[in-house]
Amino acid sequence: MLKVYDIKRLPVMQGDRMVGIVSRSDLVRAMAIQTPKPTMGESVGGLLSLFKGMMQTDVRPENAPASAPPVVAERPPVTAGSFRELVTTAKQVGRDDAVAVKQLAALERERRIEAMLLEHLDKHLWVKLLDRAQAAATQGESSFELIRFPCDLCSDGGRKIDVAEIDWTSTLRGEAAEVYSRWERELRPGGFRLRAQIVEYLDGIPNNIALSLSWATPQSNETEALDVFPW
Repeated sequence: MLKVYDIKRLPVMQGDRMVGIVSRSDLVRAMAIQTPKPTMGESVGGLLSLFKGMMQTDVRPENAPASAPPVVAERPPVTAGSFRELVTTAKQVGRDDAVAVKQLAALERERRIEAMLLEHLDKHLWVKLLDRAQAAATQGESSFELIRFPCDLCSDGGRKIDVAEIDWTSTLRGEAAEVYSRWERELRPGGFRLRAQIVEYLDGIPNNIALSLSWATPQSNETEALDVFPW
C-alpha cells in the first residue's frame, strides 16, 4: 500500500479506533531487528530479496522465497556527501514521526471530547469522588481535583475560564457540566467552593482544564459572590 499509493505512513486500526501509525522507517527497523545477521561467508542477498518481495502488492512475506542465491555487490564509494544525505534523511524521518505523533494526539483528543460529551456522572462515581476528596482532607489537603478535561469541551474552548469571566460556567458541556450541577445542588450549600483552572497550555494555547473542590477558609478579600471562580 505504501508503494502503490506513494505514501509514507499508514494508520493502525483496532475496530473503528485508530491506535497507532506505522511508517516506512518502522518497517525497515523491524526488518533489521527480526532478521538474523549473516554469518561469516554469507551475504545479505536473501534479506534484500525478502524485503523487495514485501514491497510488491502481489507478494506476501509468507510466500517469499526461503533463500536466494548469494549476491556479491561492490561497496559504493564512501563520501562526506553520502553521509550528509544520511543525516538529512534521518532528520526528515524524525520530523515525519513528530508530525505523526501530533496527528495521533489530535485524534485521541477528539475521541476523548466525544466520549465526555456523551458520558454521565452517575451516583456511584460521584460518591467515589467525594470519598477521595475526604481522603485528601485527612492528608491535610484543602482541595481535590474532581475532573480534568480538554478545553474544547467548553463551548468557547476555555476562553472565559482563561480570562476569568464571571459567566464561565455557562460554557461547560457534557460531564464537566454535570460535575458543576452536582456541586451546585449538593455541596455549595455546605460551604464548598468549585474552582476552575487552566492546568496545561500547548504552544501558548489553553489545553486542559481542571475543576477542583475546595474547602479552604476563604481569604479576607474573597466574597460570597466568588464562591465559583477561575483560579
